[in-house]
Amino acid sequence: MKYVWSIVFVIVLFGLWGLPIYSLVIKEKSTSQQLIDGKIESIILINKQVETIESQMEEIEELATKNEVLSKTALEVADENY
Repeated sequence: MKYVWSIVFVIVLFGLWGLPIYSLVIKEKSTSQQLIDGKIESIILINKQVETIESQMEEIEELATKNEVLSKTALEVADENY
């Protein structure tokens, strides 16, 4: 009978502590999933920012090329006038 009470005690103890531990494991998995989702969202956001920056770099290169052409033209006109 002593062993039966020990087994009952262990079952009750696990029932009292097992459920909160199980809940913590589920919460931990949920938190881990949220962290993973957050990282994925961050990666997507960074990729969009990279695309925007690359597009802006292309625009700047085009403007620099136009500026160079205008500068050369202005120098040629200035040389012709002097």
